[in-house]
Amino acid sequence: MIKTLLPLGFLALAGCGSTGGDSDSSGGDTDTNDTNVTEPGYAVTWGANSVSLAITNGTGATQWGLAEDASTTADPWTGEDCLNGYTLGSGQVLAYCHDGSASGASLTYGGDPNSLGNGETVFSNLETANKYSDANVGHYVLMDGSCVVFGAGAASYYGALGCDSL
Repeated sequence: MIKTLLPLGFLALAGCGSTGGDSDSSGGDTDTNDTNVTEPGYAVTWGANSVSLAITNGTGATQWGLAEDASTTADPWTGEDCLNGYTLGSGQVLAYCHDGSASGASLTYGGDPNSLGNGETVFSNLETANKYSDANVGHYVLMDGSCVVFGAGAASYYGALGCDSL
């Protein structure tokens, strides 16, 4: 099982006038911007029967895209990328995007690429054991109108979207 944890970290707030000590301390500080903001964190687990995205500190429904890195194969699978899809030799485009919750999503291996259902992925458990991991698959997550990308080749593949790259 391969597990990757990708925290965004903490958002630095401008104007927090703390000069040491607890930001909630009293002492005449009338600054109302002393708020702790925790960004979501992302973990992908490639299991025996499924691949899962776990989100910590999520705030809304998500869309999750996966794209095989073009540097790892001559014909990368991009049909689940939430972006361009995968073009078959016939010219038909297979384009899927997986729905998830604020806490993530799980996809069962072995879905039919011609009629992929939500909660299924084309990746297979045999191929995953030998080939797929975050070392050669990039991820895209859209939540509350903002997106992040991480994993192999994700920053360049999704670059035009202006997502935060982890």
